[in-house]
Amino acid sequence: MLNALETGKRNLICSNKQIIIQPTTAILRPFTFVKSDLSQNKRFSALLNNQLNIYNLNFKIMARESVKILQGKLDVESLISQLNAALAEEWLAYYQYWVGALVVEGAMRADVQSEFEEHVEEERKHAQLLANRIIELEGVPVLDPKKWFELARCKYDAPQEFDSISLLKDNVASERCAILRYQEIADFTNGKDFTTCDIAKHILAEEEEHEQDLQDYLTDIARMKKSFLEK
Repeated sequence: MLNALETGKRNLICSNKQIIIQPTTAILRPFTFVKSDLSQNKRFSALLNNQLNIYNLNFKIMARESVKILQGKLDVESLISQLNAALAEEWLAYYQYWVGALVVEGAMRADVQSEFEEHVEEERKHAQLLANRIIELEGVPVLDPKKWFELARCKYDAPQEFDSISLLKDNVASERCAILRYQEIADFTNGKDFTTCDIAKHILAEEEEHEQDLQDYLTDIARMKKSFLEK
């Protein structure tokens, strides 16, 4: 007998004939492993792995063909360079928001900190989208963090002041730079590379939203100060 710790929403019990999905709670429940099923389970596993290998091979072949088609429409190497530059900028933006959330102080500190933390996760997701697309285009995502500073047009400047207004303004400048970057990538791929164009437009929309969020905080803080001084 073996015990399985059921911590998820479902527990999978596998046999040689079927997979039974049962609702579960966070308790210990025993199950029996049937040795006679080992050979059939192994054959099933081998068949599944074989099918996955075939799928992965077909996907790679389709990806290569897709890149060949793109090469007749635009400069793929230039596109990969632009994506790597954007990737470097995303990691710098990630750190800028992350460190800002740690050190921010002053007006609306808790709210600004929460906003920065939300942006941190979104910048990480942007980096993931870009890295995945670079690989699909048979490129290599920038490997050395030192290269981030060389490739990035949207630079990272260490905060000189920790007050919320200064940090908000620093990030507004970074977002405006990012917006230009993704507008350029969208224009470069428009009507030619629909996948990259969609990715660029998706990130662009979120960067525009980020800038607006930060601007709203600056406006709110300014109004709070004005109201306080008028009392």
